[in-house]
Amino acid sequence: MSCKILVISDTHGNQVKTGMIIKKEAPFDCLVHCGDGIGDLEGMPIPVSATVIKVPGNVDLYRYRGLDRIETAEICGRSIMVVHGDIFGVHSDYAGLIDAARERDVDIVFFGHTHVPLYREGSPVLFNPGTVTNGSYGVVTLPGLEGGSFVHKNILHG
Repeated sequence: MSCKILVISDTHGNQVKTGMIIKKEAPFDCLVHCGDGIGDLEGMPIPVSATVIKVPGNVDLYRYRGLDRIETAEICGRSIMVVHGDIFGVHSDYAGLIDAARERDVDIVFFGHTHVPLYREGSPVLFNPGTVTNGSYGVVTLPGLEGGSFVHKNILHG
């Protein structure tokens, strides 16, 4: 049995595109928001059975000070880490992000901040869905990294 994870990031107030993506990809088992616009999830048609994991990005800090900047969870038998990415300087390189993931012994890291879609195989897998502002998001199907898939999609291009 597979598990579908919808991964979005950097919605930056774009509730129209966020809602379109959620409606298009439902049903899904988990929704991950990697920061910068987590308030955009309020009032969205998220399936009741879906787990929601969200972290504040640098733009969210003024409003969501009490939320952890890094979340870890077990989803579909895989250990994941969700972070915005700014705290690890992901515009320069991924070394800090990878080190933090290895310290937490996670299989997959979902992150945002750069606005650039990325899928990097390895230990851990790195996955950035890009920015919803440009219509970009990701769909991850698990179980197993070997049998799973990491796909970037764009709501504007089908």
